[in-house]
Amino acid sequence: MTESQGSDSQTNTQTELLAKKGIDYANNMIAMTRERVKLQFDAEIQVMLAESPFPTSTFTEHEEDYESKTKYLCRRILDNDMKTARREDTEDLFIKMEKKSHETEDIMLVQSQKSARGENGEHMQKMVIDLEQGDGDEGWDDPSKNFRRD
Repeated sequence: MTESQGSDSQTNTQTELLAKKGIDYANNMIAMTRERVKLQFDAEIQVMLAESPFPTSTFTEHEEDYESKTKYLCRRILDNDMKTARREDTEDLFIKMEKKSHETEDIMLVQSQKSARGENGEHMQKMVIDLEQGDGDEGWDDPSKNFRRD
């Protein structure tokens, strides 16, 4: 094997590794975006679908065009994230993504509690609003702080 063939072989190996990393990254983004679609509230989904080319803005697993609507919502959420990423400083984006990750964990916890209790969603909506308005830790240590004493 000549020196140039060894160099070509090494370059091909590096290219294959980079291609594999790119494919893995794309697959992770697709999976993550699908999870984000599941976390959207029905009202948000209906607004997005009302602006879409679909004839209805309903979104249930039993519809014929469920997969198409899911792909549309994934694409729209991913596009919005990419636009936001281009506009923001990368350090600020990292901090926001970290904060969003914690909020998402809180939302997922609340959703699992909701499904376990069978509640109608109003409690979850209030919890998410509370999370958006503060860091979510106020009053957790001492529940009596939330109540007035006469």
